[in-house]
Amino acid sequence: CEGQPFNLSCKISGTATGVVWSRLDNPSDPGGTIVNKNNLSTLFNPEAGLKKVWVKVSTLGNGNSYCNPSSDSMEIYITPQPAPEFDGTPLKGCSPLLVTFKDKSDQSIAPISKWDWDFGDGGTSTQQNPVHVYTTPGLYTVKLTVTSVRGCVKAITKTDYIEVFPSPNADFYAKPTYTSISLPTIHFKDKSTGSVSSYYWKFNDPNSPG
Repeated sequence: CEGQPFNLSCKISGTATGVVWSRLDNPSDPGGTIVNKNNLSTLFNPEAGLKKVWVKVSTLGNGNSYCNPSSDSMEIYITPQPAPEFDGTPLKGCSPLLVTFKDKSDQSIAPISKWDWDFGDGGTSTQQNPVHVYTTPGLYTVKLTVTSVRGCVKAITKTDYIEVFPSPNADFYAKPTYTSISLPTIHFKDKSTGSVSSYYWKFNDPNSPG
């Protein structure tokens, strides 16, 4: 996969004292550096696309000169990494908060066969477009890891992506709780807890404006 080290090896018959690896398509390319390790080598940080690798094998003869060189080459296709992306709706709200997540990964770069979601609260999903409910107030980091059809894996993390606010707890008391025509007024007092921004009272009294 793109950006991942790729191990190379050559099978040598006979005795060889010198093995040289190189890139034929672009030997000086820093994104595809080859490190020589005799008959084993590694192609580091390869970029996506078709790469051609060349190996030369020779024997050190008399006078410290190489003789009987033999060479071979191969073509290697480096698969592009998938490009994960997603969004969620809504991003903020009171608990319990139901969030719909939508996969927006670019399938034209590398078709995806697997989705792994981490919602940041211990919840996970393997659906492409999951729905998740956050029940506890707080900030949550969401991570999506995708796997392409060729097995390449890449993740995207959005820090503090979801914010869940505590829901207020409605409560009140009334005084007096029993009244009469002569003393019809009842006083109500809010005892709600949490962050409250508005109130709506309903008294079930057709003559009441509340």
